[in-house]
Amino acid sequence: ECDPESIPNGMKPPSGKSAGLTFMAGTSMATPATSGIAALVRQYMEDGWFPSGQANAENAINPSGALVKAILLNGGQNMVGVDNGSGPVFNVQPYDSVVNFGRVSLLHSLPLQGHNDLGAWMTDREEIDDGETNSWTVDITDCNDASEVSATLVWTDPPATSGCLSCVLNNLDLTAEKSGSTGAIFPNGLTGPDSINNVERIRVSVEEGDEITFKVEATNLSTA
Repeated sequence: ECDPESIPNGMKPPSGKSAGLTFMAGTSMATPATSGIAALVRQYMEDGWFPSGQANAENAINPSGALVKAILLNGGQNMVGVDNGSGPVFNVQPYDSVVNFGRVSLLHSLPLQGHNDLGAWMTDREEIDDGETNSWTVDITDCNDASEVSATLVWTDPPATSGCLSCVLNNLDLTAEKSGSTGAIFPNGLTGPDSINNVERIRVSVEEGDEITFKVEATNLSTA
């Protein structure tokens, strides 16, 4: 998309296109778009925009690749369906093989003063020992304009052997517990721990007064 006013006089958009706007789809388009957005996330962190949503050199950090990935996936938005252009729109579900973590959206990923009212907290390059559990608690107060809390865990795992069946060498497990509820909440839409992926996300519906405790357990560390 571009500003139609910036198109030089005498130039017309291609046939079937509106001035300043065109549409392309597929992984060939999603890949460069996401790569560009990832670069913006890195610049955002290195220029010190977090946590205030304004640039402050004193807050500058050098994010790991895992943190950049976690930011993108944590703000992923659910989609209604997929239109391949040659047939009807078919339904999709979060974490399926089509949309998985959803559509990338920076406005749902990082605070930006004057553009959103997003509360966020993150930690990078945390150390954890085999069998250890780290936990963080989120309190929902009357000053929070939130109906959902999202937490994402990402770690960089060494490459496994070719043809592996269980390919995660260092298995971490993300769970959540909500005050007033019984039982753990598991990631990626599952009803139990995820032992396959090195990316895990939990979303919990919340209201004022809720307390959510997120836990990361080092279930099995093979190379740490």
